Amino acid sequence: MQSVFEKQPSSEMRADEWAHAYDELHTQFLRLQQNLETIAQRFDIRGVEQTKHSIMTIVYETDDGKTFRIMADDCRFPHRGHWDFSLHGSYEQNALYIDDIRGETDYGFGSVMIKHLKKKAEEKNIPEIRGKLKERDYDHQDRLVHFYTKHSFSVTLNESGREGQIKWSADNC
Repeated sequence: MQSVFEKQPSSEMRADEWAHAYDELHTQFLRLQQNLETIAQRFDIRGVEQTKHSIMTIVYETDDGKTFRIMADDCRFPHRGHWDFSLHGSYEQNALYIDDIRGETDYGFGSVMIKHLKKKAEEKNIPEIRGKLKERDYDHQDRLVHFYTKHSFSVTLNESGREGQIKWSADNC
């Protein structure tokens, strides 16, 4: 879904498109206020981000020292007690390990999650982020390889090309 602001240069927008864009943004800001209050009662807020499609997103997390989840809440909708996008991870020797990334693709939530995962690694003074590409991901592996390389991860596929490893190092940034 593309934001009205991305469809065309602002000088070419009609009055009704401006009104729609304003209403869309106003609704997101109201939901941002409401959702922040609700989420902050149960989780640690990491920040507020805008996705590539101008979706206001609350980023929050849980962390028990062994595993963590970085989650995103889409402010176009009321918070219903469940994340809209989530990165599940764990702590390994000198690395954060990506166990799974869940949610709808191509909205920009994954990039927001990776940004916050890298920030978490920096905050914890952890030099690497690792993960696996599993056979169950094979049907969308090209998209995953593109996604991880876009975010400066090295991607190594095994001989069959159906599984692989991903790795990001703070030293390579």
